[in-house]
Amino acid sequence: PAINAFKADNSQVTVKLETSATLAKLEVGEAHIAIRAGQKPTNPDYVVQLFCKIPFSLYASDAYIARHGTPSATSLDKHQFVYAQDEQARYPFTKWFKAHVKDSQISLITDDLLALSEAIKNGLGLGFMSVHDAAKTNNLRVIIPPTSDSIISVWMVTHIDLHRTIKVQSFTQHLKAHASQLSYD
Repeated sequence: PAINAFKADNSQVTVKLETSATLAKLEVGEAHIAIRAGQKPTNPDYVVQLFCKIPFSLYASDAYIARHGTPSATSLDKHQFVYAQDEQARYPFTKWFKAHVKDSQISLITDDLLALSEAIKNGLGLGFMSVHDAAKTNNLRVIIPPTSDSIISVWMVTHIDLHRTIKVQSFTQHLKAHASQLSYD
């Protein structure tokens, strides 16, 4: 929605959207604006603003529950999980997984959050999804609701040399306007 609104006001501009777990180096022009999840970036040449906070819950689909029963906090050791690969420890639920889930319980590991949510929706296992994304699906049941430990901070990052340019300011204003639809406090 934010890109669509920006394009409506700036039809002559082409937006290039790249998604990757690799961090773009803003100082060498790999991107003008970066959206980063996890810890607040600390590069002194970056302007870093909180974009939104996204809570995650542990979900099971109706299909999973039909085959394996309804999971509870005390029966999680008897259930299968889908897991988001997270070498950079950006996701708050990574610690929870390491503390509560054995390797033998993991049916799928992926670095793609879209694939992860599809696996959860289709009953491959229990897994964490953002509350915002899960609300769009009517076949999911909350197993563990969001806590302060399951909220991801998402940061909007620009390089100090480009931060005040018209194109960066215009686009970040559109992003900020739509961030409230994602954020939960």
